[in-house]
Amino acid sequence: CIRDRTKIVNSRPHSASAVASRGILFARMGNTDAALRDAEAAAESSPTSWEQLQIAGIHAMVSGQRDQERNRATALRWLARAVRGDVALARVAKGDADLANLRGDPGFSRLLDNAMTIGPTSMDKALPDQTKGADRRLLNQNHAA
Repeated sequence: CIRDRTKIVNSRPHSASAVASRGILFARMGNTDAALRDAEAAAESSPTSWEQLQIAGIHAMVSGQRDQERNRATALRWLARAVRGDVALARVAKGDADLANLRGDPGFSRLLDNAMTIGPTSMDKALPDQTKGADRRLLNQNHAA
């Protein structure tokens, strides 16, 4: 819940993981302003590829509510960074519900298809290194739905 994530962010304010995870929750709840603030804060905290994917998810979800073209373009840029850092995340992104607003964009499909043809074919190689503790639980929640 947001309260728990906020406690984590307050104890680790420069943690891209904590801030991006809370931003995802804000975006899912429709709290656009808070979600975008967290995406910006996470972006300034040297995010890993996994966190870059989360930032892409925040912008993708927000694009359904505000500044569609700008947020979609920002989401695609963050997705490209994430996949460039870890091509195995292309398989995660392909089915990520948080990226649903990007699915109709030809750039989304092209980016992921290209990454999957050159990268590892197994998500399992990437996920253990990219997810830890609460983030693993969030991943399971995201992809179980």
